Amino acid sequence: VLDWGIVRACVAMAASFVFQELAHIITGELTFQSQYIKDSDWISQLVEHTYFLLPLVLDSTDNMHYSPLGFCVAHNRTFFTKLTKPEQVKDLDIVKTWVLDNNPSNEHTTHWWYDKLDGEVKEAFNRIANCDALLGMMKNAFGEKAFEVEVIDNMNEIYVACPKYGINSDGVFYMRHVDGPWGIFPFASTYRCMIAVNVNKQIK
Repeated sequence: VLDWGIVRACVAMAASFVFQELAHIITGELTFQSQYIKDSDWISQLVEHTYFLLPLVLDSTDNMHYSPLGFCVAHNRTFFTKLTKPEQVKDLDIVKTWVLDNNPSNEHTTHWWYDKLDGEVKEAFNRIANCDALLGMMKNAFGEKAFEVEVIDNMNEIYVACPKYGINSDGVFYMRHVDGPWGIFPFASTYRCMIAVNVNKQIK
């Protein structure tokens, strides 16, 4: 705890107020206080406003899913779910059949980007990427009302591992690496979801 004394504490509080108001001016965001600041009794309204608002602020901090400073550090979050509904199993089978029909290589990993797909396989892929099992997994972890969960189509792909393990895309999964550009934005995270369409019995 910093021992600033009464003078420094008051200066810090005043500076916080000024910078907060500056942020509102820059963003054009209206505040509740701006609606009564020009009234003759604005001081009494401010006291009343603060008196009733402060307990709500303290209560909200006690009910947050995680600290607001959490975006400053990296997190090790791994989630699991299963796609078991008949329509989901059918879509997975459509993707698997399409992959086998396109003869993926046995010498290196094979990739088909989502935007290069078409027809039935693209529709099946899209339904899988937006299914309730995947989106619900994320919403349950972070809170449905606290965050917006969106699919990044430009990062999606059908990925076929190589039977021969080596220095390829398979090896990247065992290395620390950045998988998406949104990590630089506060409160935004990118999660790579891997969905298996068959049992892994081919990797040597």
